[in-house]
Amino acid sequence: TMEIRPGMLSIRIREKSSAPPKDAAASAGALDAGAAAIPFKRVALSGEALTFQALESNICSKFSASRGPDGLPVGPRRLVSLVRIKDNLEIGDDDDTTLIEDGDEFEAHFVAR
Repeated sequence: TMEIRPGMLSIRIREKSSAPPKDAAASAGALDAGAAAIPFKRVALSGEALTFQALESNICSKFSASRGPDGLPVGPRRLVSLVRIKDNLEIGDDDDTTLIEDGDEFEAHFVAR
């Protein structure tokens, strides 16, 4: 575990499920409640000159040990999108990374490599 020191950021990321809802007739409230139950993982980042490439690398590394529904590790994946939850801002380049603040929460969507 990386120690958070001055000049570093700590953000929380949860994997966005691409699976369709089990009950197509479910209300939006039920879908939101289900999404809130998905756990977050903490990712520590250097706050100085953070690049999108470094951000993506740290996130993919953190999630590479995740396990699928069968209990087996899903392995390396590629980050497809990263969206800040509080304002729905998609982080997609170095300019966007300057807007990341300590404690931000994101949803990440991955595909297999």
